[in-house]
Amino acid sequence: MTSSERNSDEIMAWLQARMAQTLECDTSDVDVDAQFDQLGMDSLAILIATGELAEWLDTELEAMTLYQFPSIRKLSVHLAG
Repeated sequence: MTSSERNSDEIMAWLQARMAQTLECDTSDVDVDAQFDQLGMDSLAILIATGELAEWLDTELEAMTLYQFPSIRKLSVHLAG
């Protein structure tokens, strides 16, 4: 499935689970409205997450995408849009 075939809730759930894995916390502890840097993601972690997300969505994402849409909710809505 590509990003155009996934809805924002699916993308949001994937991102929330991915962030929880990175931050070693429970998925419910990841605030979907917090900015990625507020979640403790540094630039390397953001770059890695962008690559994994692009692979999961089977699409290309620019490295700056997570900076342009700096929260899980904003990014999910954009990608599903």
